[in-house]
Amino acid sequence: MSVLLKSPEKEKGKKIAMLLGAVSFGGGERVLERVAKDLLERGESLIIYTYRREWLDAIADLGDRAEVRLLKKRPTMLRKPASFIEIRRALQQDRPDLLLTFEQELAETAIPAARSLGVPTIISERCDPRFFPARKIHRALRRLTFSLADAIIFQTPQVRDWFGPRLARKGTVIPNPILDRNLKDPVPWEKRDRLIVSAGSLDTLKNQASLIRAFGRLEAEDWRLVIYGEGESRPELEKLVRELGLQGRVILPGKVSRVVDHIAYARIFVLTSRCEGLPNALTEGMAMGLACISTDFPSGGARMLIEPGRNGLLVESDTRRRPVSEPDERLERRLVEAMRSLIRDDSLARRLGESAVEVRQRFAAPQIIDRWQRLISSLTERNGG
Repeated sequence: MSVLLKSPEKEKGKKIAMLLGAVSFGGGERVLERVAKDLLERGESLIIYTYRREWLDAIADLGDRAEVRLLKKRPTMLRKPASFIEIRRALQQDRPDLLLTFEQELAETAIPAARSLGVPTIISERCDPRFFPARKIHRALRRLTFSLADAIIFQTPQVRDWFGPRLARKGTVIPNPILDRNLKDPVPWEKRDRLIVSAGSLDTLKNQASLIRAFGRLEAEDWRLVIYGEGESRPELEKLVRELGLQGRVILPGKVSRVVDHIAYARIFVLTSRCEGLPNALTEGMAMGLACISTDFPSGGARMLIEPGRNGLLVESDTRRRPVSEPDERLERRLVEAMRSLIRDDSLARRLGESAVEVRQRFAAPQIIDRWQRLISSLTERNGG
């Protein structure tokens, strides 16, 4: 039985149900929050289902047009039947025009429940499917779940095509919008510091160890490296910094709010991920006019953002996950070459940064939300909504 926590005063527009799970507020949750707010501003109504009380504070500012239901049966493998029944009852009671979910584990029960009631469904694939989910059972359930969904949102054409023609046909590529609603103008180049920055969870997939090692080989004593974020690899990364004698030059300040403001005065942004979808951190670095370097991971997300030599640089990388203690000589050599080229040729770095700002127009939220709204309308109208 779900618990009703908050209801809208009145209804207008379409009634869209969203199912929320994780509360880490990584890229996927931030995109979902932005989409939700923009749809509300356009007159749609939202019903938000969640198993996590932490979301109540996170979505408190959505206003009176958001209805929140706290569910009790999280869909672990053993509790999927009970979860299916609970979600189906909630959907039957609320009668939304459409159900949207970002998280596959939740979709495994929610999409069949919605389909049994004739409620159109959208699932948004946020990760590189070559790597996630890790468990074989969830990989098998993913294909079944996606086949039951009415539409699938992919972040890049490469990820869409990976699923094969049958699922690709019901897929739509919609990239992430620029998430920050109060994005400041880029800092003039001459006012920027000799600073390289990165942002993301501190873990072996984001691979900050390679960036730290490469930075240590730059022989650029007047430059600093700041890596924003928190995660399980922090102790090992701090140890690596000490071993390389980079204390004071490599800084790990942790997770901060509004990363865009913290990186504004930097000159170079570097992303070293083994895998990504469409990385918000890279988009924000480009939007702030930094000269950006990124690994060319298989999802095509970096290549969707960067045209090498025009608005950034791409470096080749394999996808093997390595422990922090294991160097990746090839990648680190390429990172050294890329960073060194920007440090030595300030006019090149400046030109790349100035061109990178174009992402503000390419991924502006209004035009991205237009695409979400068109997809939602096409499904609800097809269903007689």
